[in-house]
Amino acid sequence: MKKILNALMLLCAVSLVGCATTHIMNPESVACVNFGSDEGLTANEVVRNSKETVIHFTMNYRPKEKFRYGSDSYLIDEVGRRYALISADGIELDKWVKADSSVVNFTMHFEPLAKDVKVFDFVEGDVERAFGLLGIRDKKSKHEIPTLQEVLSANPYTVPDDWFRRDTVTVRGRIEGYDAEKFGFSTMQCSCDNVFEMNSNVQVIEIAADGSFEKKFAADYPVWASFRADKTKVGFREIQFFVRPGETVDVTVRKNDKGKYECFYGDGSSKDVERLLKSKLYLYDVVSPLIKFKGKIAEIAPLADSVWNNLLWRAQTVARREKFTPQEVQMALAEAQSTFAYGVLTFAMHDETSCMRKDERGVYHGDDIIDSTEWLALRDMKYYEPLHRVDFDNPLLLATNRFSGMENRVEYARPYRNYENDSLTGRKIEYRGKTYYESSRFNEKQKLKNFARGYRELMGCEYDNLLTQICVCRRIKYSANQVWQQHEDRKNEILADTTLTEDARKARIDSLVCISNMMPDVLPLFKHPYVREKMEQFYAEKMAHQEMTTPLPDKNWAADFVRAYNAKYPGRYLVFDFWGMGCAPCRGAIERSKSNRAEIAKRDDVKLVFVAEERTPGGSDAYKKYVEKWLADEETVTLSSDEFSRLRELFRFNGIPHYETITPSGRRVRDDLQLNMSGNYFQSNFDRMKESVKE
Repeated sequence: MKKILNALMLLCAVSLVGCATTHIMNPESVACVNFGSDEGLTANEVVRNSKETVIHFTMNYRPKEKFRYGSDSYLIDEVGRRYALISADGIELDKWVKADSSVVNFTMHFEPLAKDVKVFDFVEGDVERAFGLLGIRDKKSKHEIPTLQEVLSANPYTVPDDWFRRDTVTVRGRIEGYDAEKFGFSTMQCSCDNVFEMNSNVQVIEIAADGSFEKKFAADYPVWASFRADKTKVGFREIQFFVRPGETVDVTVRKNDKGKYECFYGDGSSKDVERLLKSKLYLYDVVSPLIKFKGKIAEIAPLADSVWNNLLWRAQTVARREKFTPQEVQMALAEAQSTFAYGVLTFAMHDETSCMRKDERGVYHGDDIIDSTEWLALRDMKYYEPLHRVDFDNPLLLATNRFSGMENRVEYARPYRNYENDSLTGRKIEYRGKTYYESSRFNEKQKLKNFARGYRELMGCEYDNLLTQICVCRRIKYSANQVWQQHEDRKNEILADTTLTEDARKARIDSLVCISNMMPDVLPLFKHPYVREKMEQFYAEKMAHQEMTTPLPDKNWAADFVRAYNAKYPGRYLVFDFWGMGCAPCRGAIERSKSNRAEIAKRDDVKLVFVAEERTPGGSDAYKKYVEKWLADEETVTLSSDEFSRLRELFRFNGIPHYETITPSGRRVRDDLQLNMSGNYFQSNFDRMKESVKE
């Protein structure tokens, strides 16, 4: 009898252990994905036992907006094991419903997690833009992550010697079963800016009736980007690719064994990193809390530490799940670094804007500061120490998705400007409480050296790393395309001035801040061989004969769009203003220039054309009301996203407002002579441009 009782007690104990339930209250998570800026998903409680895993969720969503959770939702652990959804309470699966309020509570029941699982993700099915909650874990558990250096050492990869080279890349392929009406798109766009070029690099592919496509463009280093459709009817809208200069990559889009459209890659660089291209890193979502941070710059360090660790965890977790090669691991970590630097500096940019007063048009004014303490703190280098984690000398950074945006943030970061006028000499000019210096060759060269010093300190580097040299390169190109080019054009005027002696003419030319004087002074700043090569090429191109205008291409929709206005307004110069309702600077320029435009309208040699991208044919009601108030009697036109993208590709721009000047014969005016509506000197600048072009 005693033996029987002991056996029953043992059996009961085993049963209790098998049915033991663990409650994790308010678990931590790394990132919430595919929600808007004011939306999100949180896990309030995780209940684990041998029969199921239960998660109690709260979703913050916009009231009356539709949402849907699929029955194919699942959990996935760190090694890639999936746990299917069994049932849900509080929401109806696979059905679009409206949020009655801004808070939606619901519960999901999944297959039981394995006992060794400490961290897992929730994924709302294998569909495009699925909701997700990454890195769910008990905040009490240890979360040890190898350092960046440890992971790089464990995954050695040598960057090829020809990583930097100028050549054509070709992306071609086919979408199987393609039908334009069925898919909902006939073009796809790609933004893959080249930091050695000052214009944006927008590419548009036309998809043929049989689904084939091909696009060629020039590159100076490998491109990791994607062609995207503006809208889709089949749940597929993106073709990711990775291609090196001189290479052709083939991509076939077809349905996989789950009935979802997927990219399949042929031989070449895209095939080499196929796992990376198909993975869902969601690194921007991981860094989102940093971008959205509402505190002060002095308070950013702890959050930056947390975000950095989460980025490393996410990159390493996905690499392990998808069995990345060493190249893929290092590229994923480079993407994490680019995204982190972008996040830190984007927060600083938003914080700076919050220090300014905003007028009724939504335009912020840098000369009207409402928080001077924070304004000054944003110029203090010590608060940017989180950036020192990033290896800005790593050439892999240039091939990441986030590099272009990150480089722009670094190039125009507020604190480096502390060094702009440091050690400059010459006549001081005071304007609006700021000190400027009379332009001179010495000052311009010293200013560029100061820029480099500021970038070094911002990035925590004692030498001019690769990104420092790129930023200085771009600053020089900007100056050369604007002021230096104009001063170069003055040489002939000085040489023709017979009121001056030969020595006086020579002295005046020698003092000009122009391309031929400045470039020999600044070329020694560039130690990286490829950056130096690009600057030497730029110098040679600028010193060669440069046409004031260039022809538009033949057999091109965007060029034909422009030529139609040449025919409509014969004998006139055309000034195209590309703008949008969501662009406060665009609207500000339009509103400030209204009285000036009334005077311009009296001229018979120029016509302004305002071009906006609108999803609604003919423009939304808000657009129509705005045009009636501010652009009445002006030449206005709305274009679809596809049409607007073709003009972006032709004129190579990403941001708006953007302005283009076209001659009466249909030629594009050189960049440094382009006209815009942002100032009060349109007519004098127009007359000067017209005299230079002499058409």
